[in-house]
Amino acid sequence: MRRALLASIMIFAVNIVFAQDKNDFEETEFIEAIVEFFLDNNEDSDLDYASLYDDFTDLYRRPLNLNHASKDELDGLYILNDLQINNLLLHIETVGKLMSTLELQSVTGFDLETIRKILPFVKVSMEFDQPRLNPKEILSNGKHEVFIRYTRIIEDQKGYSPPDTNNDGSLTTRYLGSPDKIYTRYRFKYATNISIGFVGEKDAGEEFYSGTNKVNNWYEFYKGFDFYSGHIFLKNIGPLKHLAIGDYQLQIGQGLTIWSGFARNGSKTNDVVAIKRNAQILRPYTSVNESDFLRGVATTLTYKGLELTGFYSQKKVDANISIIDSLSDEIQEVSSIQITGFHRTESEVFDERSILEQLYGGRLGYSRRNLNLGLTVVSSVLSTELNRNLRTYNQFEFSAKQNLNLGLDYNYVFQNMNFFGELSMSQNGGIAQLHGLIMSMDPRLTLTVLYRNYQRDYQSRHAKGFGETAKTSNEKGVYMGVEIKPNTKWTIRSYYDIFTFPWLRSTVDAPSRGNELLAELAFKPNKKMEMYLRYRKEMKEQNTRGDEIGVDFIEDRKRQLLRYDIRYKITESLKLRNRVDLADYSLGDNPKESGYMIMQDVTYKPPKSPVSLTLRYALFETESSNARIYMYEHDVLYASYIHSFSGKGSRFYVVLRYKVVRGIDVWLKYSQVYYVNAGSVNFTEGGDVIGSSLNTVQGSILSEIKAQIRFKF
Repeated sequence: MRRALLASIMIFAVNIVFAQDKNDFEETEFIEAIVEFFLDNNEDSDLDYASLYDDFTDLYRRPLNLNHASKDELDGLYILNDLQINNLLLHIETVGKLMSTLELQSVTGFDLETIRKILPFVKVSMEFDQPRLNPKEILSNGKHEVFIRYTRIIEDQKGYSPPDTNNDGSLTTRYLGSPDKIYTRYRFKYATNISIGFVGEKDAGEEFYSGTNKVNNWYEFYKGFDFYSGHIFLKNIGPLKHLAIGDYQLQIGQGLTIWSGFARNGSKTNDVVAIKRNAQILRPYTSVNESDFLRGVATTLTYKGLELTGFYSQKKVDANISIIDSLSDEIQEVSSIQITGFHRTESEVFDERSILEQLYGGRLGYSRRNLNLGLTVVSSVLSTELNRNLRTYNQFEFSAKQNLNLGLDYNYVFQNMNFFGELSMSQNGGIAQLHGLIMSMDPRLTLTVLYRNYQRDYQSRHAKGFGETAKTSNEKGVYMGVEIKPNTKWTIRSYYDIFTFPWLRSTVDAPSRGNELLAELAFKPNKKMEMYLRYRKEMKEQNTRGDEIGVDFIEDRKRQLLRYDIRYKITESLKLRNRVDLADYSLGDNPKESGYMIMQDVTYKPPKSPVSLTLRYALFETESSNARIYMYEHDVLYASYIHSFSGKGSRFYVVLRYKVVRGIDVWLKYSQVYYVNAGSVNFTEGGDVIGSSLNTVQGSILSEIKAQIRFKF
């Protein structure tokens, strides 16, 4: 009784604070905090997280009514696991609808930390607040947003300098466009039911309303940007669960058959319980990753627990052209498909959108509160034969014109256990499978186990399964995790993953193995302070050049990271954060290569001021790029950045946000990295040089400016 009373008082206090904050603070403070929680431990700087910002922005502006929320909608919170979702739905089904969010503390598996995280994005109401879908209501209550963003490296880069002359008299390669990066986006939203929008982007070095992107006639105005994306997306309109026209993301099962877009769960992070993917099936595409989406039409229909999804996509993709018919100029063969999205040089433009890829298929699903089953078929066809430059290690990778994938996914909750998995087969008979278990032994103890087996000849260009490598093939492994919460202040998390690669890899000339360990101790004594100590160790086998010419021996490659992070609130306006990272790397019997990073963050957000400020200063030193350290950075809204610290120097940035008037916000970011010995960033001998190839900068400083304006109406 005492514990229940204490919990109720604490939740009530959180509700009061949240109500005050929601009146005084901008929505982005909540959104940035929750997004940072998801991204802070990711080392993939190429991922685009705009859709994650979109999801939480939508939830903040229109909180989810827990009394009428479906399992899919609760999945969309990203914060709750399937055990918590099932327990909440079962609680409402057996006890009755919630009277207030205070009752969440009586739902099995809902601790105060979980409740605190979801409070900004949920509400409790007895009324079924389904929006009225009529033209007048949609036009009067729909929300419009327009973003314009400008980014540029201040220092001169080699790619924008006048070309030199090669020995044969030809000119050296240079970028065709300016160093400016320009982004624009428009989106119209009505509740969660209607989304219409488009995005245009020009990367640094790409042409803008000139050259290949030149507009010759007024009706070609849309050709100025190098990349465009647009969508019309409808959701939950009668039996129509989803309808996507234009660009969209397809997320099914655990990602073994097909998955596009950001996957918050189903990867190795400090959140050891979040190993299961929460597939949204269809989502609108609002980002600028030029390869990780589908373009066409897709829909999901529902009827009494049955779901039928059908999709068709037709999109031109970049490819390295290897054979062209000399008479017709028709592309007959390509050696690889490119996913960078860059079209800055003549060779990159030559490969731009050179072949057509078609994807079509469907999924038949069955869904109940504690059970989900799905059968998926995906057919992919290229307009031109893909004929890879075969090596011993890649001889089992897809090298043809078409492929067919069949997948079966399942998810079942039984009491305190969540079983999930997927089995998929490609046209050549290769099989990939994943099976997992999340088990809540006690409100304070959760165990996770995941087994995966991706055969070397499994082929799916659009798969994105849980694993050590980006390719969902040639990998077997077992992952085990544990989360212990002895009380409300302390949390212990740990996982151990052991894996093997049954076939050769690009850097390993033999079957190899590896393992990874993470252990974290987190402490949150009060609302104003939280900290954690984390240790991570990874071992993989890799080639090392032996004394004998042409012989590669296999040795252990080890990486270790020790991190201490503390955050504390001085006042309601001022927050500080400190971090220390220690890293080392070794290969076989070679000497260790070490590195460190020390960081100070200052966040100043006065409750009633139109101005907010975020600053960071970091010192770093690594003996090699192998000992590099990754760090998530604050950025302007809808932009995320993960910086890699390598060499010796310092990094500084400041992000300023100013609310001009109601509906107009401006962001400015200035960042600078200084290298004590600029050559150290490339670990080359001598010379003040930063970067490589056409991105080379002469000097010891690399700085960037970024400006963004948002209009809301």
